[in-house]
Amino acid sequence: MNDDNLYPLATFVTIQGPRVLRLLEFQNEFALFDVIGFENQIFVQDFRQNSIRAVYELEEKDDPSFFADEFNAPAHLTVETQPDQSLLIKLEDTPSKKPEYMLWIAIGFEDDIPLYNYLFEHILPFDNDTFAIVAVYQRPANAYQFEDESDLASPSSFSPPSRYKSSSERSDFRISSGMY
Repeated sequence: MNDDNLYPLATFVTIQGPRVLRLLEFQNEFALFDVIGFENQIFVQDFRQNSIRAVYELEEKDDPSFFADEFNAPAHLTVETQPDQSLLIKLEDTPSKKPEYMLWIAIGFEDDIPLYNYLFEHILPFDNDTFAIVAVYQRPANAYQFEDESDLASPSSFSPPSRYKSSSERSDFRISSGMY
């Protein structure tokens, strides 16, 4: 394992805020995002099939609501420190249905930060007395339990049309969680 790799683990993923991610690059194999509020400091590279399909749908239909539902799903997470000291959060498909950890990306957060067992957190001031947070924490016992494990869809194979390969024509497109 590379010494610059941190926290390889299964995690839930949640984005929260009116503008959370900015799509930088979209290919058949992954989507690369800049985290709003942490521009050029924290990036998310998502290899999960459902997320890639959701980005394709977003590009086609210009509807961000579907994206958040697909993005907010379990992932195998690895955090890598880059040579320029930025962080690259890699998300890959995982068989884990009930991960013990949560990747939380919140932009425009106004409330007090909950007291969790954080593996790491990055917090910066944002607009209008709010802040941006990127954190991985251990979920409280019995949190987010699903009655039926089929509630979490397994990744399906998806291959976007070749015309989306290496697309960056909408690099300023911002993705919302749909939660605000």
